[in-house]
Amino acid sequence: MNLKCPICDLALPTAIATAYCPNGHSFDRAKEGYWNLLPVQHKKSMDPGDNKQMLQARRRFLEAGHYAPLVNHLTQCLPDATSIVDIGCGEGYYARTIGAASGVDISKDGVRMAAKSDAQGIYAVGSAYRLPYQDDTFDGAISVFSPLDWTECCRVLKPGSPVIWVAPLAGHLKELAAMVYDEVRPHSASPPDFGEIGETVTRESLQFTIELAGPELSDLLCMTPYYWSASEQKQAAIAQAPMTQVSVEFEVWSARVPASASSAAASAALSSSSAAASSKASS
Repeated sequence: MNLKCPICDLALPTAIATAYCPNGHSFDRAKEGYWNLLPVQHKKSMDPGDNKQMLQARRRFLEAGHYAPLVNHLTQCLPDATSIVDIGCGEGYYARTIGAASGVDISKDGVRMAAKSDAQGIYAVGSAYRLPYQDDTFDGAISVFSPLDWTECCRVLKPGSPVIWVAPLAGHLKELAAMVYDEVRPHSASPPDFGEIGETVTRESLQFTIELAGPELSDLLCMTPYYWSASEQKQAAIAQAPMTQVSVEFEVWSARVPASASSAAASAALSSSSAAASSKASS
């Protein structure tokens, strides 16, 4: 796997247990098999990302097959990709089910779970805005309910690679939301800024319904932001709810990395480095 040092951005050759970059920065591989490539200076909190409770609920819910239509759709969108990266992989369900080569997430707990359940994939704790991979490493990418930095994504992908970004549509899980809020507000997601280097960007919807009993509704609640707004009384009511039909609505954005993406990303990085050097020199 073509990892890169999160400190100096140089190549990070991996051995069995420890990876060293040419500048001497070293990183140990965790016993579960993942790499922690998110330095403290790149964190916005001490323990970013989803917590264990949310991740365990998500695993139970997804492993039950409730979002199987999305998995099938992702597979159809990436028919020829042989080295896929899951950006914002969480506990690794989508990466594992579509056979991704690697997954990255800011949640250490999530990456730990992903690595333990998928010995074939390479998982790393890292940021979507500073992906811990070398240029031109993959030939496909997915990002489900996670932020996506298009320029950074293009940097780690080979020219012509497909990128699939998934977000909720306005009516996604509206029945669950009605159990939590007195007034339900539609979802509103902003797609990544594909800019001028985004070729053949398309958007389509994927909608279906699922039937869930109380415990499954509780897991669904716990894996969404609704959980933080649900009182203990409402959580208890949801846990005891009868079989309920829930609307699932995804918007799926598809883009393809153009041939000029790598050079554009390199130029942007060079310009940023030059600007930083000039600023330091004048201060």
